[in-house]
Amino acid sequence: MKNILVLIDNSVNSEHLALSAMNIALTIRANITLAHASKKDNSGNNHDLENYESNLHEEQILSGIADYLRTVVQAARKADFMPAVKCLLYPGTVVDLLAETTNDHAIDLVLIGSHQPRSWEKVMFRTRMNDILDHIGCPLMVIPRKFIIDQIAHAIFAVDLSIDYHKALHYFVIFSACFETKVAVINISRLGFPEKHSELDLCELVNSCLDKNLPPVTYHTVRSAQVRSGLLAALESKKVDLLCLVHKNYGFLRRMFHVSISKQLADNVLIPIMILPDDYSVAPVFLPGDQNVMTSATNDNFSLG
Repeated sequence: MKNILVLIDNSVNSEHLALSAMNIALTIRANITLAHASKKDNSGNNHDLENYESNLHEEQILSGIADYLRTVVQAARKADFMPAVKCLLYPGTVVDLLAETTNDHAIDLVLIGSHQPRSWEKVMFRTRMNDILDHIGCPLMVIPRKFIIDQIAHAIFAVDLSIDYHKALHYFVIFSACFETKVAVINISRLGFPEKHSELDLCELVNSCLDKNLPPVTYHTVRSAQVRSGLLAALESKKVDLLCLVHKNYGFLRRMFHVSISKQLADNVLIPIMILPDDYSVAPVFLPGDQNVMTSATNDNFSLG
């Protein structure tokens, strides 16, 4: 059974996140854990009562959202599946929580809300997202404020043709097939560099690397001076419900000279973004019609994110 972890932050966005998790869980047949990470000051006994009251309040919030979600799930559930919903109050940071729970394949997907509109909160979110992406061990989905995922009709998988992207794409197409999503593979080709192949040839090459039981994808090249601006232009020109990027965790020295597109886009795109760790090993995913697709993928070289 697959498991979805939802990071709850005591904001109004938490219920929207929980509802998004419910819709995904019903589709991919997964259980849900509502988690809140709260780093407490345990340096002295003077804080014991304060910490106790804070923990009690956070537990009540988690419990309330869980009860609400169970009610919604019961009203909308599929006849043959009912996701289990549980709560987790973690005594540490969000990064600690994700490092502990997502690197042993216990969690298959993490949902987190995007930033608040004020500039300071945006900076704080971006800083936290940098740490999260460098430590998480499973796919992460970033949901914009007050957004509820329901249907995912069209998705974009952004790709860098200079490195190996096939295993990451294979995972994303499997996930998308559960929602009957049409996937477009988009390559942002930098202006000033020659185009190496025709779109038709590249489309055939991309599809030849996918399992024959999976639905085919389309392929498009977008010419742009920058990867970020090219992606944003592609999102604005098409009806897109989900964007997928792959994040590569560089060492300290390379990170100083590398701009992470996934970190840049995670805090300001108005649609959900799925970010895959470059070394993620894919678990079984059930496709429509109870077709079980097994794959074991490690995306060692995908570096667009």
